[in-house]
Amino acid sequence: MDSLLNRQKLALVIRALQRNGARTIVNYFGMPNTKFILVLNYASLLSLALMLLAMGLDTFNLVPVSHILIIMFTLMIIGLYMFVSILEHVVAKYFLEFKTSQLFWVALIAAATYVAKGYAAEEINAIFGRAAVTFPFAYTAAAAMEILALMRWPAVLIIVASFLYGVIRLYRPRSSEALIALAMGFNFFSFGLFIERQITPDEQRKSNIYQIAVAMDFNGRFTCPGIEDKLNRVAFVDSDQTRGMVAPPLRVKSYNKRSTFKLVEVPPVFRTVTCL
Repeated sequence: MDSLLNRQKLALVIRALQRNGARTIVNYFGMPNTKFILVLNYASLLSLALMLLAMGLDTFNLVPVSHILIIMFTLMIIGLYMFVSILEHVVAKYFLEFKTSQLFWVALIAAATYVAKGYAAEEINAIFGRAAVTFPFAYTAAAAMEILALMRWPAVLIIVASFLYGVIRLYRPRSSEALIALAMGFNFFSFGLFIERQITPDEQRKSNIYQIAVAMDFNGRFTCPGIEDKLNRVAFVDSDQTRGMVAPPLRVKSYNKRSTFKLVEVPPVFRTVTCL
């Protein structure tokens, strides 16, 4: 008799857990307030799944670190997509009705881009001693890095706000926004960590810009007398391509096996040669 009662109690507990689990899933995915919330919920679920996948692959060393970095960059892109979508549907609609607000945001973006390009040109000049237009790929990359650096503190604010809002919504009925907020917080945490480690430190940022320049703006095929080491690369610094700036082979200062990013030595001066 006691055994039967225990089995019945266990069955009731299991049914209650099933009902609660089904209700939670419905609240999150089955009955959103709008299709907008539904899409963001699935994006959040994908983010958390990718994060768990990256953690598992990294813990057990199942794939190269470069593969895990691809997953992390995907998380950043999803986080930015979610943030822009929320701005568009929740915040922007209250501002875009007014022409003055539209002009303000356009002017703000233009000003941020202008400042970033100015800092990027200064950085290119400090590294190579030449005008930034001589190295278009490195200049574009440097401007992008400067824009990311400007987003450092806004990213911190978004992380804090997302986690606080997510925790608050967890304790409310039909809290379909909780998963969105928590996932966006985790995604922006990865984004902020990338900025802090790869963009903010001056030495690392200059190293990144120099590596991009060597790979994209310098040429491995050239006819310039006086260059013995064929591992050198040359960037032509005049319109008729008769003068070239020589970049020596990359010298790695430090390399973390847990990352594909290297810190290389940036030459203090670059040799200029005459080319045929």
